[in-house]
Amino acid sequence: MKKKIIIGNWKMNPVTIEDAKAIFKATKSIAEKSKSLEVIVCPPFVYLSTVLKTKTNSVHIGSQDSFFESQGSFTSEISPVMLKNLGVKYSIVGHSEKRAKGDSDENISKKVSLLLEVGIKPILCFGEKERSEDGSHLDFLKNQIKNSLNQVPKKNINN
Repeated sequence: MKKKIIIGNWKMNPVTIEDAKAIFKATKSIAEKSKSLEVIVCPPFVYLSTVLKTKTNSVHIGSQDSFFESQGSFTSEISPVMLKNLGVKYSIVGHSEKRAKGDSDENISKKVSLLLEVGIKPILCFGEKERSEDGSHLDFLKNQIKNSLNQVPKKNINN
């Protein structure tokens, strides 16, 4: 039986390292009791290395975003290569909050492609702002997914 996946995006919470450790410890304790779940937590970047130090097979660690370049002069951005070197296994891309700030389908597609290239599984977010009675929002969703995966080679699409 395939495991169900639960992903916890911590957003900009908590505000202390002690609280981050406590939340992760509690999550790990619950996840260890369930063999039918795959649990992924995505803490703020500043806590990634802290939670990654706690080795566990029951909780995987993801990032809340990544950049679409491997390296370079991109102030405050985090590359998939940096994330991979930390031990991150997953990365959220295309979150509605990031899209609202201008993250385009084209950039998201670049992120997905580079994440797959370095061996991190992308968690692609997509969604409409509102639903239409005539169902035209489904075309919006279809185009958003298609465009967000545009640069991903077909051989990688299952990842």
